[in-house]
Amino acid sequence: MAASGSTRRRSCKGYSTNTMLLSQRVVLNIGGQRFHTYFGTLTAIPHTRLCWLAQKHPFSPEYDHANEEYFFDRNAVIFNEVLNYYRTGQLHCPTHICALQFAEELGFWGINPQNMEPCCWVHYKNHIKNQKSLQSCAKEKQEITASTVFDVHGGNAQASSEACADKIAVMWKKYKKMAWTVLEKPNSTTASKVRCGF
Repeated sequence: MAASGSTRRRSCKGYSTNTMLLSQRVVLNIGGQRFHTYFGTLTAIPHTRLCWLAQKHPFSPEYDHANEEYFFDRNAVIFNEVLNYYRTGQLHCPTHICALQFAEELGFWGINPQNMEPCCWVHYKNHIKNQKSLQSCAKEKQEITASTVFDVHGGNAQASSEACADKIAVMWKKYKKMAWTVLEKPNSTTASKVRCGF
C-alpha cells in the first residue's frame, strides 16, 4: 500500500514531524499577545527555538496545557517580525525598534542577525554602532565623575581637575569625527537625523 500524506515527514534539527502536525494550528502567547500560525511555519527556519518547539510539541516546558498555547514572556512587537521571518523567509528590523533589543530577541529565538535583508542591515549595524559608542561615552563619563569625586574628597582637587580635563580632551578627540559627521552630513546617521528634526 502506498504511503498516505499523513506519513510523510519533514525534518528539522534532527527531529521529524508528520505532515498532519505541520498543518495543525498553534497559538503562541508572547508577552500576553496571542499569535496564530501553523506548526509547519515554525519548522521553516531550522536550528531555531520555534523549530525545536514544533518538534517537542506538546512536551515543551513552554506549553500551557490548560490554555492549549505556548507562553513566552518576551517582546510581542519584536516577535511579530520574528514570526514574519518564518512566514516569508525575509528578516526585517523596523527603524522604530531599538537594534540592541532586536538583537537580544533574535538571540533568544536562535536567529542569526546576519540573515537580515540588505534594506535593513545598514540601519541595524549603524544603530548598534551608535548605541555602543553612547554606552562607551557614558561609561567614561561615570569613570571621570567617580575619579573627580574621589580625588576632591581625598584632598587632591587640582590633580583631579587636570586628570578630568585630560580625559575630556581624549574623549573629544575620539568622538570629534562623529560629531562633525552629525553636523555636516544631516542624513548620514540616525543621530544626525534626530539633530536636524527629520
